[in-house]
Order: sequence, then C-alpha cells, then structure tokens
Amino acid sequence: MCPNDPKMWITWAHANNKLAREKVYWISTASRLGRPHAAPIWGIWKENKFYFETDQNPVKGRNLSNNQSIVVHVMDGNDTVIVEGRARGEKRAEVESAKEGLP
Repeated sequence: MCPNDPKMWITWAHANNKLAREKVYWISTASRLGRPHAAPIWGIWKENKFYFETDQNPVKGRNLSNNQSIVVHVMDGNDTVIVEGRARGEKRAEVESAKEGLP
C-alpha cells in the first residue's frame, strides 16, 4: 500500500538505483482481451529503460504482440518498485549495447 504522505514516498533516484541493481524482475502483460499474465524474467535496467528478451511464442510474447502495455517490478516486496509503460521491440545492437559493462 502506498503511503498517503508524500514525504514517505521513495525518490526516483532510489527507484532507479534499485531497478539497476536487480537481475530478475517480474513483468505483467495482458492479452488483447485484458487477461493478465505475470512472469519472472532476467532483464537489464539502464538509462531509464528496461531491456529483456522473449520469443513471440510464450504468453508474454503473444501478449506484447497485441498489447504493448507492461508492468515491471522487482521481486523485493519490502522495498518494491513498480513501473508501468509500453514495450517496444529494439534492434539487436541496442540490446547488446545495454549489456555492455555487465558481469
């Protein structure tokens, strides 16, 4: 539950750092009929963008082909960060660039 007092809200700097440190995220997608689907996925948060790979065949891939709305959140329920947005395909070079500097 989000506190009503804005002084208790986390800052974007905190959220950004938390997202950048994670390796496993949860994503939620929805079918074109609105049926929700949640799945854990490896990803990279870099420069305010979330990168992950999926094929078109799994439920998340099929959902994103028809409905680009996505929710990304970290696994930590005690210090959670939830981001809503729209997914789009990236060229392979952009994904590889996002991986640079990772262990």
